[in-house]
Amino acid sequence: MQVHPHLADCQEAIKHCVHRIQQPKHPPSHAIGIQLDPLNTISIATTLESELLVIVIQQGPIALANTALDCALEAWLLSERAREDQLRLDLTTKLIAQSQNEKTWLRSFATSIGAINRANAANTIAQGIFEPLRHLMLAESLFLIVDPAESERSGLQNCKFGTCSVDFEQVQAAAAELRDPARKVIVLRNPGVEGVSTLIGAKVAIGDNVLGYLIAINRQPQPGDSNRDETFADVIGLIEEAATLFATQTQNIHLVLESHQLVLGALHAMSSAIDARDPYTQGHSERVARLGYEIAKILGISETACQEIYLAGLLHDLGKIGVPDHILHKADALTNEEFTVIKQHPEIGHRIIERLGKLHFVLPGVLYHHERWDGNGYPHGLKQESIPLMARILAVADSFDAMTSSRPYRGAMPIQKAAAVIRDGAGQQWDTAIVDCFEIWLNRTLPAHPIGAPLEAEDLLANGAPFDSISQVVIALNL
Repeated sequence: MQVHPHLADCQEAIKHCVHRIQQPKHPPSHAIGIQLDPLNTISIATTLESELLVIVIQQGPIALANTALDCALEAWLLSERAREDQLRLDLTTKLIAQSQNEKTWLRSFATSIGAINRANAANTIAQGIFEPLRHLMLAESLFLIVDPAESERSGLQNCKFGTCSVDFEQVQAAAAELRDPARKVIVLRNPGVEGVSTLIGAKVAIGDNVLGYLIAINRQPQPGDSNRDETFADVIGLIEEAATLFATQTQNIHLVLESHQLVLGALHAMSSAIDARDPYTQGHSERVARLGYEIAKILGISETACQEIYLAGLLHDLGKIGVPDHILHKADALTNEEFTVIKQHPEIGHRIIERLGKLHFVLPGVLYHHERWDGNGYPHGLKQESIPLMARILAVADSFDAMTSSRPYRGAMPIQKAAAVIRDGAGQQWDTAIVDCFEIWLNRTLPAHPIGAPLEAEDLLANGAPFDSISQVVIALNL
């Protein structure tokens, strides 16, 4: 810094000028000056807001020095105001963009919530909301790390959004502080993981039950950000809100899954009660339901329709509740009168389920599973495609299980012989397209069993529902 030779001799003059320029009545952007001698002038200017103090000693009259200094000062103030206005404009633009992005993200969240009634709902919701969230946060990658117990309960899996090379184990280790029950969010700079400069995490929890962690890495500041901490404060609020919303929806999924289990358990109990009346038909309804589902899948119809067929299979013989035991358990051949009573069970089942309005979607399978493609079936003698598809599928499944199951008056028919009977009846008793799908299923299933081993239908069909969660029943029952 250069010190003018006159400056050391005029300290009192400088103090006087500074005192005057700091008075409330003095314009904050104007200079004042003192003539030191005929050749030299001292001029002082300040802007108190910016704490800028300018002292100039130059040759020339006071007026000229002050005018020059005022011009320079005004130019500086204008440039500062222009810079501040640009910052405010950038901030406003950023807030508008962020607001629009948040609205878009919330719409994605709302859309994803509609997946709750579908299988694999938790993962569908996560995929729908967290990739847009990563873009909204300007994060290089976003991780959803799921507690193993939650994965087992709802099927929710670890998810990674972004292309960084950091893996789940590294992120989870770096975010270990979130395991502290008292911590809901963390912000770490240089957390000790190669390639990670910042880590922002939030706990996904329902009360004290921790479902997992939502973690963003390498969040980049936006243009116009003047304070990195303030920027992170905005993002912290966003990731914490996202974690809370996702936890709430996961809790809803838990309730839906519990409803699935309750409904499916009730339907299984009903089918078991039917089969329990006759020890020779134990498990028949479950096997028919499972085979009907497998045939429907091969036919290529929707998952919802396949599930409807499965549930109709569970209830297809419900009407046998109305058949007297002496007919149902008879070891000898039935008389015509007794067979007439047996033939009433589809209509009895239809009347029972018809009163359960929420299960109407199973009625076609219950009422028409004994109709024949050639029109010689019962109870209404429907033929060909006038028979509902659900009933045509269950007719094949029901006949195959009946033939391959033991009865008091006969033993179980070998699987290959029963398959030949169904093949020979294609186009007469059964729909040819359904028989073709049945044969595809059988050819896929038999190689998994030792050649020559005695098999019955129950050996080919797994126990339990063939799907993790129900889609149609929850909608139908308005759960």
